[in-house]
Amino acid sequence: MGAILSYSLVTSVLLAVLYLMYKWLFAGEKQARYNRVMLWAIYIVAFAAVPAADAVSALTATAPTQHGGIEIGVITATIADSAESSSPGLTWLAVVYLAGAAAALLLTAITAVRLTRLICRGRHIRCNGYTVVLTDTPTVSPFSWGRYMVMGEADYCGGHSLIALHERAHIERHHWLDLLAGQLVAIFQWYNPAAWLMREELKALHEYQADDAVLRSGADARAYQMLLIKKAVGARFPSLAN
Repeated sequence: MGAILSYSLVTSVLLAVLYLMYKWLFAGEKQARYNRVMLWAIYIVAFAAVPAADAVSALTATAPTQHGGIEIGVITATIADSAESSSPGLTWLAVVYLAGAAAALLLTAITAVRLTRLICRGRHIRCNGYTVVLTDTPTVSPFSWGRYMVMGEADYCGGHSLIALHERAHIERHHWLDLLAGQLVAIFQWYNPAAWLMREELKALHEYQADDAVLRSGADARAYQMLLIKKAVGARFPSLAN
């Protein structure tokens, strides 16, 4: 338990620092694809730093220790040893952390079940590379997940070209993988604001890319704006679906 808590704490600090650097240096750039790669790089670096440091420490175990540097592996081991001591305060800290992670996981599971039930109950129409799921639930806003594009029967019958273009952009760019990764990180670091902010940053980039794809197809910008406003109301699955 102490090792998990210590790993979470160290990676949360790395994630927060790297995300702040990203917001300072790159967030203002209108390069959605590049920014998306940068956010994925932050995830990879933050979570791979500790195992990489441990591997380097193991390879250089016989080498003389250099003083004055910061060794992530040593910090992690120190926190883990402290957390597994008999201190009741650290034990309660670990319990609170696991309880928060369990609560976040439970809420995600509930959302996933709702999402799956809606997709399974809808009428499926096979298309080229994806499946349109038509639902008779009027309160559901159009969304996509994986290879599924969900929309209401009324939207499909009343002309759905702009909705389909928008959601197909999400599907073709595999945006659901970003949301899944962001949600898993948010569960593991439920106490870290940077984890939740990064997930929202990815969602904003997704919408930018999807809107850009619609406008590049020649759609009327004003008509598309009105459609977005109209479809902004309805039930959503904010942690998992675009």
